[in-house]
Amino acid sequence: MLAGFVVFVPVFTYRKIKQNIPVGSTLDPNTFYDEDGRPQPYTDAMFNEDVMKDPRQVKCPYRFLYKGYERKWCWYKVIVMVIKLALCLPIIFLFKYPVAQSLVTLAILLLYSVLSFLASPFISRTSDIMDTSGRITTFLTVSFGLLATGACPVCDVCDARCAVVVVTCSLGAAQRSSMSATTSWAC
Repeated sequence: MLAGFVVFVPVFTYRKIKQNIPVGSTLDPNTFYDEDGRPQPYTDAMFNEDVMKDPRQVKCPYRFLYKGYERKWCWYKVIVMVIKLALCLPIIFLFKYPVAQSLVTLAILLLYSVLSFLASPFISRTSDIMDTSGRITTFLTVSFGLLATGACPVCDVCDARCAVVVVTCSLGAAQRSSMSATTSWAC
């Protein structure tokens, strides 16, 4: 039953996004037709305007799934769901092996961080920066947590030092995110 739910929710979400996202025209989702009937490219700016102002979109209960994302990354919430599921699997199945659990989790987080950095799926640059900062902070937290377990082959006595480094990195990333958000809002 749980497996059915885990598979059903991302598939259901993907279908709802596909059914409800604004498109250029019914013939070609990448093209819209102006008042004179000439085809024009359907841009991210037009997509965002439709999501924010079109009465059908404003009333759509699934709009939160793709609002704020670039058109090509409107599926990003589905990707996040799948990654979160992938993060649960090593925690559940490798509970007797904390080092293996941490290494698999680190590999997944590294892939997620790279995807987040390269994709920049949000319309707002501030949201992209905050998302990337969050991914890096999570990666560093798990990395230093691995070192702090004492089961790390690199060093034997790093519990307290790693805890200090985790807190320092987390605070530094939070400060960087808030400063970059403040800077971009001021413009």
